[in-house]
Order: sequence, then structure tokens, then C-alpha cells
Amino acid sequence: MAFGKPTDGVISKYINRRISGVITKALLKVHKNPSPNKITIFTTLFGIFSSFFYILKRPIIAGILIQLASILDGVDGEVARILNKKTKFGGFLDSLLDRLVDISVIVCLSYFVLTSTLFPAEKLFIISFMALSGSILVSFTNARAEASLGMHPKYFRIPPIATRDVRLFLIFLGSLLGFYIETLILIAVLSYIYVFMVLIRAYMLNKKGLFEQG
Repeated sequence: MAFGKPTDGVISKYINRRISGVITKALLKVHKNPSPNKITIFTTLFGIFSSFFYILKRPIIAGILIQLASILDGVDGEVARILNKKTKFGGFLDSLLDRLVDISVIVCLSYFVLTSTLFPAEKLFIISFMALSGSILVSFTNARAEASLGMHPKYFRIPPIATRDVRLFLIFLGSLLGFYIETLILIAVLSYIYVFMVLIRAYMLNKKGLFEQG
């Protein structure tokens, strides 16, 4: 039984799916006809709940729960594919709510840094803004590439250095090791590198006439 999808990032493929697949199997044994959309909403609420542990000054707990939320994020899609319940609205809902969790995680992590360290607030604002905007831009870039170019950037042969699973895993590791600022900087750098790599690669492929002219 295949649980993954072609656009999975490296963390999803080699770590998250191994666990989410077990959870999905267990869920389907208990509930024969679960709603993927309800699972999406539950996972979103769990992700936002997890991020609030930064505000409570419990970064290690926050990091662990956020990684668990990243794992659980795969269950809705797995259930939808297995039960043949994939819908366009389901994909839209999942993508939109994922962004809410991403925003919550970075904002709460930034708040923790602001209130727990002596790091200059002005520099933190810039770093947090770049990390947050970069994260959203990665998702936007992938979505627009599929909508406008008819192809996910995965097929551009670009390393998946800033996929959502990678970003959340970095936050998980950074929270365990105490590298909070470094994690935000790394997410910002990797996200913008990825976006510009996609842009450059798309331009090159367009010059070769791969995409329709219009």
C-alpha cells in the first residue's frame, strides 16, 4: 500500500511517511470511512496548539509537537488516496490551513526569541520576516508553477531544500538544540534560494520552449 506522493520532500519520504502510514493504517482499522477534510482541520488545530508552547517558554515540547504535526499532516492525504476521496477542495483546504500553521509556528518561535533572549528586536524582526515570507513564497511558487506552467518544480530537477517537511524538521532540530535564531536564518536563506532557483530554471525551460506561449 503506497502512502506517499511524487512531490514529497526528503523528510516526508524517508521519515514522516514511515510513521504517518502506520497511523493511517490504524485509523482505517478503527474508522472505515473517515473524512480527510476533518483530519486536515484536526491536524491544523494540533499544529497551532503545538506552536503555542513557544509562548509558554517550552521550546523543546513545541519542537517535538511541531514535528509530530508535520507527520500527522500526511494522514489526510493518505486517507484520501486510499479511499479515493481526493477532491480539489480538499487540496485547497489542506494547502491554505498549512499556511496558517506555518505562520503560527514562526510567529510564536520569534516571540519566544524576543522574550527569552537579548537578541536585538530590530534584527529579529528582519530575520523573522524573511523566514515567514520565504516559507509562504515557497508554497506560492510551487502552486503557481503547477497552475501557470502545468508542472511542479520537483520536475525541474531542483533540490527540495525548502519544502515544508524540511522547514518544520529544521525547526524541530533547532528547538531541541537551542539554535532558534540560526534556524530562522537557515529557513529564510534556503527558502529564498529555492524560490530563485525555481525562477531561473523556469526561465531556462521556457527559453527552450517547454511551456506554452501565451
